[in-house]
Amino acid sequence: MSRLITAILLILAVSLNAAVPVTSPEEVIASAAKSFKNAKSVTAPYSMTMDGNTVKGEAVISGDKFRITTPGMSIWYDGRTQWTYSSSTGEVNVTEPTAEELQQINPFAIINSFRSSYKARMISSTSSSCKIEFTPVNSRGAQILKATITFNASTHMPVDIALTLDNGAQASIKVGTVKTGISYPASTFVYDKSKYPDAEIIDLR
Repeated sequence: MSRLITAILLILAVSLNAAVPVTSPEEVIASAAKSFKNAKSVTAPYSMTMDGNTVKGEAVISGDKFRITTPGMSIWYDGRTQWTYSSSTGEVNVTEPTAEELQQINPFAIINSFRSSYKARMISSTSSSCKIEFTPVNSRGAQILKATITFNASTHMPVDIALTLDNGAQASIKVGTVKTGISYPASTFVYDKSKYPDAEIIDLR
């Protein structure tokens, strides 16, 4: 699940303002980084299918803070502390991610990683859609071996994403309507224990 959450954040970060048609991967990432930095927030519903199972969720990102919600897991990160709640175990793990760990979950770090570690090529381009394939320059250590993204040519937003992960798993992600500019209170990115009164809190800090 953590690999796919990383993938979702990465795709949202990279595709936030990707221009169509794309002339170079540098333009894609530079545009995304600028737009992501200037956006007050990004909110995107999504559905993810892997091994025949489909899970719906929502990602909310604001600066270096984010919240990911799915039926089985919720993650909050307020810029320092991360809370991960699992409905199957009834546990909340509390951590303070290291700089290395943030490289996997922080949207800005993900953008920079994509800028330096992945290359893009146009697969197809029509009046209605554009399909781009992203592959790592060096596959060693890369969690995502290939990401094929279909963009709506009018809105420049992703409509379909196909991922190949380093463990061989295949995943398909469909992104709903992406909203930007919503002003979220700080509490959005903090675990609220009153909503999970029976959860066991495991402090790993």
